[in-house]
Amino acid sequence: MRWLTYISSLFILIYIFGCETEFDPISPADTIPVVFCLLDNSDTAHWVKLSRTFLLDEALKPDNLPFDSLGFPEARVFLEKWNGDYLYARAELNPDEIPRDPGIFPKTPNPQYYLKKEESTLIFFSDPNPQDLVKLIIDIPDMPVVYSEAVPLASINVRIPRKDGDNPYLYGEKPYEITWSAAGYYHELFLEFCYEDHYDDSVAYRSVTWKEFHSIPGYDNLPYTEPVLGQHLMIRIAANIKPDKQVRYRTFDRIKIHFYATDKYLYTHKLTEQIKSIDQTGIQFNNIVNGLGLFGARSKAERWFVLGFVELDSLTKGQFTKDLGFVD
Repeated sequence: MRWLTYISSLFILIYIFGCETEFDPISPADTIPVVFCLLDNSDTAHWVKLSRTFLLDEALKPDNLPFDSLGFPEARVFLEKWNGDYLYARAELNPDEIPRDPGIFPKTPNPQYYLKKEESTLIFFSDPNPQDLVKLIIDIPDMPVVYSEAVPLASINVRIPRKDGDNPYLYGEKPYEITWSAAGYYHELFLEFCYEDHYDDSVAYRSVTWKEFHSIPGYDNLPYTEPVLGQHLMIRIAANIKPDKQVRYRTFDRIKIHFYATDKYLYTHKLTEQIKSIDQTGIQFNNIVNGLGLFGARSKAERWFVLGFVELDSLTKGQFTKDLGFVD
């Protein structure tokens, strides 16, 4: 049996030293379209961002990026609106360039496609009927059709405040409650406190924002309520604004209310984006056929209210905010 061991060892040595091809850690792969689009009927246009994957055999630096391979110049992008099996609207999106913020990738090219909200395209921005869905279709020469679909969200219905500029009383026995209803899988509400810093020679408009509410995923169309209590609000303001000796005084402007609703696709994408695997690649959610990325839906709304005499007095002289320098 010993001679069999010698022969086996000989074949192994011949195989190891006879291979001329070195190990290549970068495995060749075809380019893949990368697509991001969030349908938002409250916006002035629907936008689709289209880019592509690429391989690098050197460090990721701006000078090493293939600037001419970040998009598909001959691509055509379409949106179709269906009700069940019936197609009743189709539109081709217009190509555009939106410069990126400074970073590793160049400011341009940054190809995006848009469908502007106007009389001829209003059907793509209207609240959906039952069984409505929107299909995204991207036609790229010599590549499989890129496809996805999503259900647009109806507009957020804000019940309280009924109008912009409400002046609620926040210290009453019955709490002031922001009330709204919205379709979607997940909802959030933010408060933005807007004010002005007055210096010796200038005035600066500033704001701070915090999350005041988020829903349990999966519940939709329910009347949501979020109480706004005077003392709780002052604690929030004190936690987000710091005293500044350079400021002579501060004046209050308004409190904006931001409502957001998302579908399950966007919620899942944001959730998995926070999960990191051992190799730091993350767990990427994808619902694009023949591509990578996200096609989902969201909705948003905004209202604002002001503080009354009692609330302003608490802001300027109360125990939580008296050191911030606000005046009536």
